[in-house]
Amino acid sequence: MKWILTIAVIAGLSGAAGAADLSELQRLRASEIAGLNAAVPAAEGAASGWDLDAMRFNHNESLRCLRSKDPFEIPAYLFATPPAAGKPETITVFGGTATGFPADEGKCVNTDKFRSAVRLSEKQRAAYRLPGSPDTLVYANVRHLDRFYVAAIPVSAISELYYQVVYYPVPLVGVRGGHAQVRALFSRPVRLTPQFPASPSEVFEISSLIFSGQAVGTSAGGYFDPLRTIDGSMLLGLGVYTDQAKLFDQYVEMKGQETRQYRLRLSAEQKRRYARAYLEDADSRRLSTYFILTNNNCNTNQFRILDGILKASYTPAQAEALAQLNSFDPNSAVSALEARGLTSEADRVLNFEKEEASVAFLQKYGK
Repeated sequence: MKWILTIAVIAGLSGAAGAADLSELQRLRASEIAGLNAAVPAAEGAASGWDLDAMRFNHNESLRCLRSKDPFEIPAYLFATPPAAGKPETITVFGGTATGFPADEGKCVNTDKFRSAVRLSEKQRAAYRLPGSPDTLVYANVRHLDRFYVAAIPVSAISELYYQVVYYPVPLVGVRGGHAQVRALFSRPVRLTPQFPASPSEVFEISSLIFSGQAVGTSAGGYFDPLRTIDGSMLLGLGVYTDQAKLFDQYVEMKGQETRQYRLRLSAEQKRRYARAYLEDADSRRLSTYFILTNNNCNTNQFRILDGILKASYTPAQAEALAQLNSFDPNSAVSALEARGLTSEADRVLNFEKEEASVAFLQKYGK
């Protein structure tokens, strides 16, 4: 089945880039069996070589976009979707599915900073000496500062989930919510191993992770042209980050004003289900969908995952009422959470940037 699926996906590639990829992938396929048994040099990524369980290609992934030898890099380019019937070259701005005609069509995205989390195969987990278990999930592309790590995430040890809303200054508007993400605190440590090059001596442990959907475009930084968030020039990456990585992005690279945190009223099982659903979705989608500011962004994806967990408890009337709420604007996130009974102002805790560890970290950068 895996062979058939791989062939089907490759056969679906089209255009000059697709033809080039097909030829290269055929060459790699011819040597992959030998690669499975090849020794892995200590200086290379621990998951080097071809692993059949890890071979998956989404429709816009392309070898021509490879930027490094990191085995978990996602080489992807910006693609165009067919025009809507009777509406060529138009974009649905509010609601619905956007039709993308990217200004950056065909260009490779830069994944130096933002990536989707990627699940490790059994062979890859063994190479990193991280066997994993039903309660501990092993994922790559977890970013700490300027480096990516393989993380052993004990989802059964999530003690709290906080919904974070990051506030930024907006010209002519003032300070408002501009980004949303979910922070998980763990009662057992998350173990991080440098993914490429592998460096066992630099393994460390943390007690917090942030699940954040990011816009991935042709530049690596956090700044981008807002128009490119509605024309298909940005892809959605459901990533995982350490506290320090997010503090740096929000307050050193960008001009964040504050990050409010709200405890989510979820059971222990619902917290586990959230983490599993987010990570599975990140691995499945990778960079295959547009980031669209008004209907597929950081906030809408958090609510999509939360509603997937809670929808069985919604009455038809409640589900219909919730569907009418603003789910794309982070500035309205708390109201949408309150309507679901997930939080309230009484559940707000100390701002993220005001926590003792955050203050000490930001002081290093003069913040």
